[in-house]
Amino acid sequence: MGVVTGIVGLAGGPGGFLLPIIFGILLDFFSVRSTCFMFLYGIVWFL
Repeated sequence: MGVVTGIVGLAGGPGGFLLPIIFGILLDFFSVRSTCFMFLYGIVWFL
């Protein structure tokens, strides 16, 4: 139980900090609001 909580915390901490920044950069670069969802789909497809 503690290991799983640690893994979730390890992934959630940087993800919660970096994803909004990445979404903003993608929105500024492509000017398409669905770009962040395409980025998330790519991450899920890769993993």
